[in-house]
Amino acid sequence: MYMYQLQQKFANIDDPEFNYAALKKRLAIGFWVYFAIYSCYWGGWYFVSKDALNLAWVDFATSAYFIFLIVLYIVIGSKLIKAINKYLNVEDNDEENAPGVSQVIQIIVLNCIACFLRAVFVSLQDI
Repeated sequence: MYMYQLQQKFANIDDPEFNYAALKKRLAIGFWVYFAIYSCYWGGWYFVSKDALNLAWVDFATSAYFIFLIVLYIVIGSKLIKAINKYLNVEDNDEENAPGVSQVIQIIVLNCIACFLRAVFVSLQDI
């Protein structure tokens, strides 16, 4: 969520009508909506697993969620990189990125590796 917030901040830095406080409020509300949806998702799979007397369904659902997070990190991260480059007047076809972009790339790569490993190891015991 923080990467999205930064991406929006840098993408709209020159827009005088952009309201950063309103964005943070929408994100705070969106977090609680997301929390409710995720709780229902996980709770639904828990009840399926409980009826089957096997928690494998919860593990598979959790692994699917981590795979979804990998896609989300890549999409939001690439938009953040484009926004930072645009903010610092670095063209897309330049060989070098703006300062800080390499650290953002490292964060994205590490998050994707961590999510992939968690997706594998959560369901590994059930395979």
